[in-house]
Amino acid sequence: MNRLRAWLVDSLTAFDVFLNVFIFFGLQDETMSAHAGRMMLAGSTWGKICSYALEYPPLGWVFGHKHVQGAIVHDEERAAAVVVLEEAAQQEETGADRKIT
Repeated sequence: MNRLRAWLVDSLTAFDVFLNVFIFFGLQDETMSAHAGRMMLAGSTWGKICSYALEYPPLGWVFGHKHVQGAIVHDEERAAAVVVLEEAAQQEETGADRKIT
């Protein structure tokens, strides 16, 4: 059941990112909630409205209080993990090239 739940969460997150890019022209690795929070912090009226809608009833009952702040933190953590993986792959690739030559 945990594997199914993890797959479902990952799939919904991927769909969320897709909708953010396709409909709202957001960043490629950003959820709609994090996009709304980023826009809110930039002073956008749209961002303020979306953030409020996500954090207060009725959507707030589903997503919870401070959902937008949590989404920003989660997206930043996920992006940092990708950077670490890419740097490790580059180092591994560079090390492999040195051994061959």
